[in-house]
Amino acid sequence: MISYQFLFGSLSSGCWLAVNVFYSCVCSQMLRDRFKEFARDTESIGQERVAVVNEVCDRLISSGHSDAAVIAEWKDTINELWADLLEMIDTRTQMLAASYELFKFYNDCKELLERIRVGLL
Repeated sequence: MISYQFLFGSLSSGCWLAVNVFYSCVCSQMLRDRFKEFARDTESIGQERVAVVNEVCDRLISSGHSDAAVIAEWKDTINELWADLLEMIDTRTQMLAASYELFKFYNDCKELLERIRVGLL
């Protein structure tokens, strides 16, 4: 009876652990994929919009607009903000990759400890 309970407990723990690791891994992968898609869309659409704004600013400045200095400042600010956004997207991408690797390592360790605990190793 004891060996049956041990075997059943070991199997159910192993199944529970495998399902949770699989589910967590899938969720983590989905998050990375969704952010990658968001980053790609933001970069392409944003680049087009920033290019249009720069072109309008350049035309206004070259036409001798009375607020050319203010327009030039705004143009510089927009370009700086765009560069900051791209840097933040890159940083977030790196953080998600590092987080995934840490998550994977943690779950591998958890699985190893569970195997040691139930005597599978």
